[in-house]
Amino acid sequence: MTLCSGTHSDSHIEVCFDDRNSCPACEIREELEGKVGALNERIKELEAEAEA
Repeated sequence: MTLCSGTHSDSHIEVCFDDRNSCPACEIREELEGKVGALNERIKELEAEAEA
């Protein structure tokens, strides 16, 4: 088992299996990062529309 690549700077340590797909914490983190990225893009679009 190895540490998740996304947890090195966290205040706690998550231990994952070598296959990231088998780690629920990694899966949730990746899903949330994707959703946050999509929301940030939508915010930029709305801000651009508001300025127009």
